[in-house]
Formats: sequence, structure tokens, C-alpha cells
Amino acid sequence: MIRLLALMFTLLVAACNPKVGAPESGSNFTAAPVNQFTVSVENKYYLAGQTINIALTHPWSVTVAGGTPKLTLDIGGSMVDAPLTAGSGTNQLIFSYTVVMNDLDTNGIGINSTIDLSGATIKYTDNATLIDANTTLTLPSLAGVKVDAITPTISSVATPAAKTYYFNESLDFDVTFSESVVIVDSPRMSLDFAGTIVQAQYLSGSGSSVIKFRKVVANNESDLNGIAVASPLLLNSGSIKDVAGNSANLAFLPPSA
Repeated sequence: MIRLLALMFTLLVAACNPKVGAPESGSNFTAAPVNQFTVSVENKYYLAGQTINIALTHPWSVTVAGGTPKLTLDIGGSMVDAPLTAGSGTNQLIFSYTVVMNDLDTNGIGINSTIDLSGATIKYTDNATLIDANTTLTLPSLAGVKVDAITPTISSVATPAAKTYYFNESLDFDVTFSESVVIVDSPRMSLDFAGTIVQAQYLSGSGSSVIKFRKVVANNESDLNGIAVASPLLLNSGSIKDVAGNSANLAFLPPSA
């Protein structure tokens, strides 16, 4: 009987005094923040003149002194610098790179996993103690951060077969671009029929690199010396762009038709 009472007393004490050092289930216990930057950058295509802003967010406000830190970016195998442009005195540092013509990386850029301090310091204060911020980064997926600063150009223009075309027959012209382009609305190609300018209408090819234009011979149209193709293509309130959004250069070397 004495042993049974002693056991009940022990269980009662244990229930009223949880183990010290372990947070209770459902409590508001929060672990201390980690000295680590979180990296974020907007996923999209960046064109020439647009800026890639890389945000590094820290649990504490950080102060940069003694220089300008930078990140090293890999854009299609070329290394470029993204210097610090804003954020000292806050918990978010912004590093920026402005895309220049001919930059290209359609697989997603790379970022070096260590901040290049370039002689600077990045520090924060915790409990009145000045601490160096951790400059080693854990990077997110960058597959969606793409760069395309290449202007699509016209490589060649193929004309219809050499023969005489009569009323209601079609003349087809294939325009080959340096990359796939997307057509909006109905661009046109200008043709010279014995001094009279007529237009071939866009027919097909959007989403590919070869765009077809067609002119159907109308009544009373004539050119017995051979028609001529005129540069440039005409947008006709439409657009011709690559998948990244770069407008195509519409000028070309006119072929002999």
C-alpha cells in the first residue's frame, strides 16, 4: 500500500512539473534567427537595358561599410558584376546588374554563392554585440531568370519559282529569321510590280524561324521584266518579336525575284 501511494505521488508531481528545457506542445517557443541571407530574384526574361535586381534578406538590419560588395553573375558563361545598389541600414540588400546588348542566357543565370566584399564589411548588432553577417549564400533555383539581349535579324528571303504567274495565282515568299519569332496581327512585304507597289500578306509561320508571305495576283497587275522585293518588312500595326520580347530588325538584302 505504501509503495502504491508513493508511485501515485511521483506521477502527480511529474504531471504538474513538465521537463525543464523542452518547449510544451502548442507553445509559442521560437528558435533564434539564423545568421543567413535569403536570396530572391524575379523570374522572367531580361532584355537589353533592363535591370536584374537580386535581393538578399537578413533576419537583422545590416550595415555595409568600407567599400561596395558585389555578386558575381554567370550569364551564358560570361562573368559580370552586380554591385550593391541599396539597402545598407535595413535587413535587405539589393545587388543590381543592367543587361547589355548581346547578353544571352536562356537556361537561367548563375550567381556565385559567396558575396564578394571587395574590402567592405557587412555587420549587424545582436544584444549589443557587433557580428559579421554570413556571406555564404544558399541559392534558390535560377532556371527562370533568363537573359536575351539578341535582336532577331532576317537571314534570307526566298522568292517564288521563276515563271509567269497569272490572275489569281499565288506568289509565296519565305523569310528566314536568325531565331524563332512570334507574329502579331498581319505584317506585310512590299513588292514592286512594274513601278507599282503592292503588298504580300503574312500567311503563316509564327513561332518558327521561317515566316511565309503571300501575294495573290489581281486583275490588271502586270510586270513582264520581273518583280522586285522591297526592304524592310512592314509591321502594319503588328509586331515581330522573339519569344523573349526583342523586336526583330526588319531590314534585309532584297533578292532578285
